[in-house]
Amino acid sequence: MRRRFGTGFWALADQGAVSLGNFMTQIVLARSLSHSAYGVFALIFGVLLFLFSCQSGLIAYPLSVDGAAAGKPELRKIAFASAFLTLLLAIPMASLVIGATAILHVAAIAWAVLLAMLLWQLQETFRRALMAHFRHSAAIWGDVMSYGGQAVFVWLLARSGLLTLERIFLVIAVTSALAALLQSLQVGWSAMPLHAALAIARSYWSRGKWALLSGMNESGVRQVFPWMLALLYGPAQAASFQAVMNVVGVSHPVMFGTSNLVIPAASEAKNSRGTAAAFRTSSYYGALAALLVLPFFAALFLWPRPALALFYGKFSPYVALSLGVRLAAVAYLIYISGSFLSAYLYGIDRPKHVFAASVGSTVVAVIPAAFLMIRYGVIGAIAGFLTFALVRVIMWALFARHTLQCANPSVLPEAKKSLFSRFAAPGEINPAVRK
Repeated sequence: MRRRFGTGFWALADQGAVSLGNFMTQIVLARSLSHSAYGVFALIFGVLLFLFSCQSGLIAYPLSVDGAAAGKPELRKIAFASAFLTLLLAIPMASLVIGATAILHVAAIAWAVLLAMLLWQLQETFRRALMAHFRHSAAIWGDVMSYGGQAVFVWLLARSGLLTLERIFLVIAVTSALAALLQSLQVGWSAMPLHAALAIARSYWSRGKWALLSGMNESGVRQVFPWMLALLYGPAQAASFQAVMNVVGVSHPVMFGTSNLVIPAASEAKNSRGTAAAFRTSSYYGALAALLVLPFFAALFLWPRPALALFYGKFSPYVALSLGVRLAAVAYLIYISGSFLSAYLYGIDRPKHVFAASVGSTVVAVIPAAFLMIRYGVIGAIAGFLTFALVRVIMWALFARHTLQCANPSVLPEAKKSLFSRFAAPGEINPAVRK
């Protein structure tokens, strides 16, 4: 119990440093940029988040699972092979960045956005290598340098009147580069032959293709809301949506910290003690996360206007979004529950389950979410996000329950066979039941 608490403390502390830096950067930008300019930044940053999720699914997720079972010398080789693959993956990603900046009429800053994307993803690669061995106490120094440094430099630029979109992305690039250098030194340098790196690439594709598709769907759905608002009503509405998400985003240290911890912890527990033990280990961290976020979301639901005034100032146009904050608080509470379940499924190497539930929830929720957004604007977009989160957590809960039934075949009678069985790994279901 002491070991789990210590690991959980450093995981939350590290993610707290990441999320606090991101949060402070967003708040400074929302206060300093015009309504429309902040909307443009939020849209471009959303594209980076989408590409970040692609790299995470295809490279960072397999690195977390494989790294958890690797020794230190092998982890060093895997980490640097992953960095090389990240460089290669950036080539096709560049077209999406260039296209997004062209659509928003800021093509001149595309080079800065591309540099920020590449260096940010490289830093995340070495960070995940440290977290694969539960070295969150080591990763925190680079994360403070990166995310905390961004907030400090953006604030200095805003205070001196030198803040521009181009300089914002250059700050992200520079701080990410410094953090990547530090965390790569913490992992340790170890070269790998090209043929071995290509073998890892094939392994990553085999393991990560479902995580890639799931991440694209998850992040894509989230980015559809601000982009549709911008296309329908203008960038200012996208800024309002982002302003609400910034407030509930204070919970990100718990959500991402728990998810980053659950994946390697569940993988380790499954390899040593089985699926049921992996779920128990994951549930421990999930319960800890719930205790931390419930009071926060309750406070936001009861007092949304004071929270908005605290973050943006009492005369900000964002203060009128109280209903949006209430809906977002409920949506994020459900969303965090789903993130815990998806991390458990990733940890026990069931990315197909995550993908099936993710796509299924999108198909079910897309029509009501689109109707709400078109009819009610920003409030409708947040209500649509709530719909998506609710359907998603229900489907992931069903898949998580299915994995436990497969781990104990006696509780899976023939009468209960369903479409879930086609997503099971070979040999996962009792042969008698399959027959």
